[in-house]
Amino acid sequence: MKACVNYLHQVTKIMDKINETTIAEHEADKTQAVADQFHIVINTVTDTLSDRITDLNQQVRQLAPRAVPNGKERTYILIVEEVNEDEQLEDQQEDQMTIRIR
Repeated sequence: MKACVNYLHQVTKIMDKINETTIAEHEADKTQAVADQFHIVINTVTDTLSDRITDLNQQVRQLAPRAVPNGKERTYILIVEEVNEDEQLEDQQEDQMTIRIR
């Protein structure tokens, strides 16, 4: 629920900023229709937020490789297999098993 409140707060801040900017634009130039000024402000805000999202996505992509040490970027697969060979089973107790890790 806390995430919903934070989201609502952020959206409210954005909408308030759009409203303030539209009113300021209209006060500065009363010859232009409010709807036109609103669309200009919305386009500017949308472009700014889109650029910010793109920047954040690039930062996340750059952070991901840092989780792997330099020179160790290869992909590793851990294979764990249970060895069930007849001769090994004869030597072991029933509650034991051999595991081979490659």
